[in-house]
Amino acid sequence: AARQDEGTVRLAYLSDIVDAYVAARYYQNTAWLTRQAIESRRATLAAVNRQLTAGDATRLEVTRAEASLRTAQATLPPAQSGFETNVFRIATLLAEPAGPI
Repeated sequence: AARQDEGTVRLAYLSDIVDAYVAARYYQNTAWLTRQAIESRRATLAAVNRQLTAGDATRLEVTRAEASLRTAQATLPPAQSGFETNVFRIATLLAEPAGPI
């Protein structure tokens, strides 16, 4: 019975590490994609501002581009936090510093 309990604990431990690793990679990828979206939306905002100056866009279009950029910017902190949380979770499970992980 003790051996079976040890195996169960070991399996749960490994499962927690794998779960944290997959979650960390998910959030890392989400943050990368969000940064790409932010850069794209900045470029869009700059283009719309140029169009506004040239008389080819309205203030409403600029406001929409600004809102789109701010929405993308708002999604970055949760992705970064999710990544860091799971890296620290892995570090805690491995009893290692989080830096090298």
